[in-house]
Amino acid sequence: MPVVVDHLGDVEVRGGLDQPGWKLLVDLVRDGVWTKLSGAFRLSTAPGYLDTIPFARELVEAAPERCVWGSDWPHVGFFGRMPNVGELLDLLTDWVPDPAAREAVLTTNAHRLYGFPVAGAAV
Repeated sequence: MPVVVDHLGDVEVRGGLDQPGWKLLVDLVRDGVWTKLSGAFRLSTAPGYLDTIPFARELVEAAPERCVWGSDWPHVGFFGRMPNVGELLDLLTDWVPDPAAREAVLTTNAHRLYGFPVAGAAV
């Protein structure tokens, strides 16, 4: 049964990359857990959510084949300024700078995780 950790693990971004909970998540992702690259607006204190970039990159470096992107729409349980989903999607180029990895995060990884049919594939 696949396990997916959402919202970059709901990490305390101000705690940095060396906090024990974050290191545990990265290890879990290396060992087979999936992660959803989403929820920057829930975690960030920086303009443009730039403080989330090192966290997303570390997850992608750990296992690019087990990362999927999500908008987190409709943003339930969030009571701050509602994010612009386009701005969140634009952040993906910083989170996943490699175009091939970004393509996988947006498409083929989700197809594998959720069992979505792949266009042009035999059924």
